[in-house]
Amino acid sequence: MNPDEPQPSPAPAAGTLDQVMQSVSPTLGPFAEALGPKLIMLIGVVWILCLVGAVVLVMKGGLEFAASRSGGRPMATADGVMDIGVPVMALIFLGIIPAVVQALL
Repeated sequence: MNPDEPQPSPAPAAGTLDQVMQSVSPTLGPFAEALGPKLIMLIGVVWILCLVGAVVLVMKGGLEFAASRSGGRPMATADGVMDIGVPVMALIFLGIIPAVVQALL
């Protein structure tokens, strides 16, 4: 190395997750000004309600699946699988929405 060259700065030490997350805050970037705080809150409430509804449907489908399986009803068991599968897909998509929005911003 040439002594006249600027020395690279050392890599910052990795802290705890709490220290790393101190500067992170949820935002909608440029859309925040256009949407306004009330509409952003409404979107968040709708998203949470959809998430809670999907969890309730997964639990309901799981209980119906368990009941039909223990009762020896194969057709009801097949329906129970669909009653679980659709809400699980909804949970996956609802979980992906924040990541996609953050990636777009």
